[in-house]
Amino acid sequence: MNKTLIIIQREYLTRVRKKSFVVMTLLTPLLMAALIGMPVWLSKADDMGTKEIIVIEQTGKQESVLLETSGEEVANESRLITGMATAILIYFFILVYGAMVMRGVVEEKTNRIVEIIISSVRPFELMVGKIAGIALVGLTQFSIWAAIAVLFACFMEIPAISAHSLIPVFPAVNAVEIAFFFIIYFLGGYLLYASLFAAIGAASNSETDTQQFMLPIILPVVFAMLVAVNSASDPNGQLAFWTSLIPFTSPIVMMIRIPAGDVRAWELILSVSLLLLSFWVTTWIAAKIYRTGILMYGKKVTYNEIWKWMRYK
Repeated sequence: MNKTLIIIQREYLTRVRKKSFVVMTLLTPLLMAALIGMPVWLSKADDMGTKEIIVIEQTGKQESVLLETSGEEVANESRLITGMATAILIYFFILVYGAMVMRGVVEEKTNRIVEIIISSVRPFELMVGKIAGIALVGLTQFSIWAAIAVLFACFMEIPAISAHSLIPVFPAVNAVEIAFFFIIYFLGGYLLYASLFAAIGAASNSETDTQQFMLPIILPVVFAMLVAVNSASDPNGQLAFWTSLIPFTSPIVMMIRIPAGDVRAWELILSVSLLLLSFWVTTWIAAKIYRTGILMYGKKVTYNEIWKWMRYK
């Protein structure tokens, strides 16, 4: 365990100290702020003109209907925004940081650094340490982005996301429940795919070689995102229901369904249980591939070869 913690620390500190990490961490919010702030600034500029307001009296019944309709629209919009935002974050995190794990393994293998590391650390400890370390890098980056987003929203007085108006704008969203399950699916989805990305890196001699193994891993993630977009208008449909239970798609699709508030408890328990079980199985399989492939050089690896590695005891 101590060796794994040392690897986690090394992976984390090495990456957060890079100039590319600092630049991207600061540049990404600035670009997003420009995209969001420009329309807001233009809308404020348009509102500065003189406007003529006509007041039409409504009966009590008509006002009640209008208020109910408006409230329902706001509720549906808040659920949609929350679901899509969390699904996109998980999708982004899996692909970007999963690929980072793969590139890190390939780089160490290419530079023969791994031969020195393996002499004092078991392959499984190295794989777990690398995956966990990069996960902390991603969480650090997202935490910084979230803090910057809140500060920017308050400064620009954007009512949709400013700190003093989150509750009125998102009345239909259970923030505690969504945050809880977001963390579970966020980490569960990443760990599930990161172990497979690490196995691909171990089985490849260069980043070019990884392309032949990438498609079976990327397809479920892309498919899950397409289902999530489709399920935004029908979160309780059959497609959304089944894909929210399948471990390879549930981290993204379930985050669309949860804000709608129609997910039953047994569905959540089954979905999370299958995700955790699948993570354990994929990590066990990836470790078998990793321990053999990490020291394999100069040979073109095929799926048949990987199948043999998986059966080694």
